[in-house]
Amino acid sequence: MKKCFISALFFLLMCFMLSSCTSKEAKEVINQIKALKTIEIDANSIKDLENISTSYDKLDEKEKKAIKNYEILENAYDSYYHAVAEDFDNKVVETSKDINSDSYDKLEALLSKYEEYNETIQNYITKKGVLINSLEKSKKIKVESVVETVLSYKNDETDSAMELIKQYGSIMNEEQKQKCLISFGQWESVNKAEEKIISRLKSPRSYYRYNCKVKEPMEKSDGTYHVYLMFEYGATNSFGGEVKETRLVVCIFRINTELLSVTFEDVAI
Repeated sequence: MKKCFISALFFLLMCFMLSSCTSKEAKEVINQIKALKTIEIDANSIKDLENISTSYDKLDEKEKKAIKNYEILENAYDSYYHAVAEDFDNKVVETSKDINSDSYDKLEALLSKYEEYNETIQNYITKKGVLINSLEKSKKIKVESVVETVLSYKNDETDSAMELIKQYGSIMNEEQKQKCLISFGQWESVNKAEEKIISRLKSPRSYYRYNCKVKEPMEKSDGTYHVYLMFEYGATNSFGGEVKETRLVVCIFRINTELLSVTFEDVAI
C-alpha cells in the first residue's frame, strides 16, 4: 500500500515538473493551436494562422519541442492553401463565362495574383490553363475596344486618349499603336495651335473659337506628320472691339511607337 502511494506521489510530482517546465508562452501557443479545431479554415484564415506562427517563432528551441500539436497548425495551413486555390479557380471560371472588353483587366489581375502565390498554392490551382486562354481571348477584344475609343476622342479628350495608349500600348500591335498615336497627334494639334494663337493676342482671355477645320495628318518622307488647321476665332483688340479672324496653322509632329509618345517639332502660323 505504501509502495502504491509513493508511486502515485512520484507520478504526480513528475507531471507537475513536466507541466512547470512548459513556459507560459509555449502553453499559449499550444492553446492557440488547439483552438484551430473549433474553427473552419477558409481563404480568409491567414491572419489567424500567421498570428500563431509568429508566436511559435518567438519560442526558443526547447519551448518549440514542447509544442506536441504543431502538426495541427501545419494541416491548417494546408487547408488554407486548398481553400485559396479553390477560391481562385472559382473566380477564373466566373470571369471566363462571358468574355468582353471589361474581362481583360479582371483576368490580368487574377494572373498577377497567381504569380504572388507561393508554390504550394500554385500547385493546388487547377484553372491556370483556363485563365491563360481566357486572357488571350479578352486581350483581342480589349485592344480593339481601346483603339476604337482612342480614335473617337477629340482635342478636349487628348489626356484621356494618351492615358489609354500608355496603359494598353503593350498589348497593341504596331499598326494599332500608329493609329492611336497619329490620332492623338491630330487632335493635340488643335490644342497646340490654339495655344500659339492665344499667345500672340493682346487680350488672350478674350479669345473665342467659332470653328476649327482639321485635316487628316499627312505623313512626310522624313517620318513627320503635318496637320493643317483652319481656325475661325474672335478676340478683343487694343481698342476693346471684337475682331474676327481666320487663320491657317500647320502643326508638325513625330510619333514613337516604342516609347508610345508624340513629339511636336513645329507649330507654324
